[in-house]
Amino acid sequence: MNMIFQVSARAWAGLQREPAALRRAVMAPVLLWALVSVVPVSEHWLVSLSIGVIGVGAYVVLAVRVHRYLLMEPDQASADSIGLYFIFGVFLVLGLLMLVLVSLVLKPLAELGALISLPVMIGCMYAVARLSLVLPDRAMGRSSSLVSVWSWSHRNGWKLFAVLFLPLLLCQIALGLLTFWMEPLPSNIANNLLNIPITIFGVALLSQAYLELAGTAAEPVVGDVAEKDDP
Repeated sequence: MNMIFQVSARAWAGLQREPAALRRAVMAPVLLWALVSVVPVSEHWLVSLSIGVIGVGAYVVLAVRVHRYLLMEPDQASADSIGLYFIFGVFLVLGLLMLVLVSLVLKPLAELGALISLPVMIGCMYAVARLSLVLPDRAMGRSSSLVSVWSWSHRNGWKLFAVLFLPLLLCQIALGLLTFWMEPLPSNIANNLLNIPITIFGVALLSQAYLELAGTAAEPVVGDVAEKDDP
């Protein structure tokens, strides 16, 4: 538990490092996400799909910028590109599709009881936690293989699992209480808006885990090698 607190504290401290730079980095995607959050739910599938795509796009931009803010120097962090967002988005969507596949597998297992379905669910979440380190890697413009990504958390897989999920679980419990108290707002709008800072903190936790587990083991950013090899 002390380890979880320390990693969470370092992630929070990283977010507080340069508040002005962080605000500039996240302002546009946060505003877009907030706008999507208050749009009424539509019965038309095309409208719902469009809103969902915009929401995912806002998350991709937000996550990439937070990762780069925490893991790179300011002059490097601002040098992002559409290609970078696209690659990050591809890996994110693949991860989401994997979760959908897992949920389809768990559905029939749930009928067999929690003793069977719960270990399978925890095992899948464990795998997701270890492979999620690929996201900050791609956000930095690196291209480490999934085998390398998996190896970074060797002997630290359950610690990574705890660091990524337990703080966010506590945040979600607190979110539920706040949503209950914010009665003037519809619960779905309040929930979506309050999820924005929790999401930023979750990205910061993943960045901090990447920094501590991957370190220099990750593939260098394109351009860094030449700089290091210069006499």
